[in-house]
Amino acid sequence: MNNKGKVKYILSLIIFFLVAFAFIFGAFFNIAKRSIPSASAEGVTYSLSEDGTTLTISGTGEVTRNDVSANIGSATNVVIEDGLTSIGNNAFRDCSSLESITIPDSVTSIGNYAFYSCKALQSITIPDSVTSIGDCAFESCNSLQSITIPDSVTSIGNYAFYSCGALQSITIPDSVTSIGNYAFYSCGTLQSITIPDSVTSIGEGAFRGCVALQSITIPDSVTSIGETAFYWCRALQSITFKGTSFPELGSNVFSNVATTGTVYLNENLEIDDDTALSNLRAAGLPNGWSVQRVSSTQTSDQGQDQENPQNPDQDQGTQTTPSQDQENTQNPDQGQGTQTTPSQDQENTQNPDQGQGTQTPGQDQENTQNPDQNSKDKSPWGREVIENGATYYVRDDGTTSALITGTDGIYWLKEESYDPEQGKITSAWYGVDNSSGVFEPGSRLCVKWINKQENPEEWDEYHPMIDESETQNISDSKKWLFIAEVIHPDGVTKYTVLPNSVPFYVQLGDDWDIEDIEARFISPNEDEALETTYVKSLAYPAGTDKFMKLDLLHFSPYVIYDKDNPSITENIETKEQPENKNYYVWIIVGGLGIISLATLWWILYRKKKRNKENK
Repeated sequence: MNNKGKVKYILSLIIFFLVAFAFIFGAFFNIAKRSIPSASAEGVTYSLSEDGTTLTISGTGEVTRNDVSANIGSATNVVIEDGLTSIGNNAFRDCSSLESITIPDSVTSIGNYAFYSCKALQSITIPDSVTSIGDCAFESCNSLQSITIPDSVTSIGNYAFYSCGALQSITIPDSVTSIGNYAFYSCGTLQSITIPDSVTSIGEGAFRGCVALQSITIPDSVTSIGETAFYWCRALQSITFKGTSFPELGSNVFSNVATTGTVYLNENLEIDDDTALSNLRAAGLPNGWSVQRVSSTQTSDQGQDQENPQNPDQDQGTQTTPSQDQENTQNPDQGQGTQTTPSQDQENTQNPDQGQGTQTPGQDQENTQNPDQNSKDKSPWGREVIENGATYYVRDDGTTSALITGTDGIYWLKEESYDPEQGKITSAWYGVDNSSGVFEPGSRLCVKWINKQENPEEWDEYHPMIDESETQNISDSKKWLFIAEVIHPDGVTKYTVLPNSVPFYVQLGDDWDIEDIEARFISPNEDEALETTYVKSLAYPAGTDKFMKLDLLHFSPYVIYDKDNPSITENIETKEQPENKNYYVWIIVGGLGIISLATLWWILYRKKKRNKENK
C-alpha cells in the first residue's frame, strides 16, 4: 500500500469512529436526559428518575404546564418539594399516567384545570396551606376515589370535581363558604357528602347527576340553592333542612330524584308545611314525597339512620309515606288537606305500556298528578325544562320530548342519560327539521336512549334485532341504541313511514370518531343502513357544534356505533408521548449506523488487502 492509500485508509477509520461516536453519544445522551435536571426560567427544577416513574419538582415559584409537559414523560408519581407556592393553571392537565402526587405545605393555591383529566390519579391530599381550589381543578379525574380538603380552603371552584366518576365520599370543611356551579356534577358513585354550617350557597348543578347520593342535609347557613343542584340524583330519598328560614330554590333543584322520599323540616321553620311543600314541588320535587317536622336537635340525625321516619303526631297538612307493603294506600283518618302517597306496588299506578318504546301520555296514571302543584309539573309529557331558549319535557321513564309548533326549521331537545360504564351523566342535543312540513304542527318529537344496565328489558327487546354480521366485533358498550319518533297532535298516533326523508341531527361527543360512525335502522327482519352526513358546525340552542345528520324515511329503534372504536382522547394522548421515547429511536439508528459503517470498513479493508496481494 502506497502512502496515498495509507492516508485514505487512515481517514476512513477516523471518519468511521467519529460517526460511530456521534451515534452512540446521541443515544446515551437521550437516555441520560431523563434523569438530568431541567431548570425553568422561574428557577423551578424538574428531575425525572432514571426509571422514568417519578418526577421531582423543586425550587421556588409556580409549577407550570409547559415545564411539566416537557419533563413528566410517563411518570406515575410526582413529588413537589417544599418551596413551591402554587400549582398553576393546566399544570398537570391530561397527564394520563399520573397516579399520585405529593403537595407540600408551601403551596397556597391550585389553579384552574390543574389536574384536569388525570385519568389515573387515585387519591390526593391537599395540605392545610391551600386556600382555594380553582375551576375544573380535578375535572374528569375518573379514578379519583378520595380526596381530603383542609380547613384552610374557603371556596370550591366551578366544575372542581366535575365527572369524577369514582369519587365515593368527601367531607367539606367548616372553612368553605361556597360550593361552585357543577362542582360535583356527575360524580356517579358519590354516596355521602357533609355540607358544613359555613356554606351559604350551593351553586347551580353542584351535585347534578350524583345518582348514588341517598341523603343530604342542608345546614341553617345556606340561603340559596342554584337551579338543578340535585337534579338526577335518582337515589336521593331524604332531604333535611336544618334552618328556621327556607332557602331560595332555583328551578329543577330536585327534579328526577327518587319518586318517593321524606323531607325533614326544622320544627321552628317559619313557613307552614303546605308552603314548604309547594316551594319544593316548584323546584321539581316529585309528588310522592312527604314532609315531616322534627326538632332542631333531630335535624342533624335525619337522612343518616331513618328506621322510623314516620311521625305519628305530625300536624294537619303534613304528608306521610306508607311502606311499600301497606295494603290501604289511603288513610281514612287523615286530617283535612293531608294526603298519603300510595306504595310503589299499588295496582294501576304504572302504565302497562311503559318501557315499550317511548311512552305516550294519553291515559296516564290516575291520581299521580297533584292539582296544586306548580304548572311546570302539570304536563303529561313530564317535567318542563327551558334551556338556552329551547323548551322540552322529561318523563320519569327517561323519554325526552319537544313540541313541533310549525314548519319553520329545526326543533330541538336535550336528552340526558346515565352512562354506567363511565359513571356519569351524558347528554346530547337532538333536532328534527320540519321545513318540509311532514309533521303537523302540534306533533311531538320524542327521544330515548337505551343502555343495557339502565334499561335491561328494552335492551333485550331491541338488541337482538341488530344484524350481528355488521356489529359482531363491536362491544355492547360501543353501541348506542336509541328510539326516536314523532307523535301526532292527538298524543297517541305515531308517524311511521314518511313521505320523504327528514333530516334528523344528533350531537357528537369528543370521543366519537366521525370517520367511522355508522347508523342503522333496526328491525326483526332486516337492518337498514342510514345515510349519515357529518356537519362540522351547526347552530343549535346552546351555540354551534358538530352533528351527525341522519336522513330518516321512517321511525324505529336505531343503533349508532363506531366501527373501529378509536378514542379521540386516546389519539391525543398517544401524540403527546413520542418525544419522551426518542432515545429508543436513537439506539436503533445508532446501532444500524454502527453496523453499516462496520460493513463499509470491512469491504474497504478487504479491497485494500486484495489489491496488495495482487501486487
